[in-house]
Amino acid sequence: MDRERQFINDASHELRTPLTLLATELELALRRPRTTAELEQTVRNAAADTADLIALADGLLAVGAQPVQDHTARTVDLTALLTDLVNRYRTRTGTDPHRLRCQTEPGLTVPGDASRLGRVVTNLIDNAGRYAGPPTTVAAGQVDALVRITVHDTGPGIDPAFLPHAAERFRRADTARTSPGAGLGLSIAEAIVRAHHGELRVCSAGVHHRVDTRFDVPCDHPAEGTTVTVLLPASPQ
Repeated sequence: MDRERQFINDASHELRTPLTLLATELELALRRPRTTAELEQTVRNAAADTADLIALADGLLAVGAQPVQDHTARTVDLTALLTDLVNRYRTRTGTDPHRLRCQTEPGLTVPGDASRLGRVVTNLIDNAGRYAGPPTTVAAGQVDALVRITVHDTGPGIDPAFLPHAAERFRRADTARTSPGAGLGLSIAEAIVRAHHGELRVCSAGVHHRVDTRFDVPCDHPAEGTTVTVLLPASPQ
């Protein structure tokens, strides 16, 4: 109850800022006659504030992702999903293949929802691009009865003291507070992974953190930079 109450308080705080900005823009526009150019700029600003509200609302809904019991019978071709997702991300953002790499084993399949799993990886790529430098490497392979997905960047890393809080709602490292976003990206990823009966890990600069301990599988990634690992049950053979 305390955790949910804190979530409501944090969500209210995050919603208040764009709503206040939107109301202020509109009130100022009505105080005196404005030129066409000034009114157009007000509309642009209001549209930007509205887009922020929509993105935040979408994020809040995604954090509450429900268990995928009705999707577990579906088989997701993870190899194809990751390859297509990375290719589309490169095209949409104009990212060079050397700056966003994809290394996946063939024939990887997991039970679940392809759209939600795709959102997990997209959020992780967005985080790597926003807070670290290229290249970013998306990799996937099978480990025993699990499929392991990693998103690795070569940036300066995350403060070890912040790692246990990285996947908490609305939590952002001090170095990220000047960047866009509400601090929901990893929270959304963790909620979706948990709903797929998986495990999320956030490791940086040689320090490892397991958000939810489910599987006895060692981490496998470079020591430098930051790596987010997603472990999912593989489809039965």
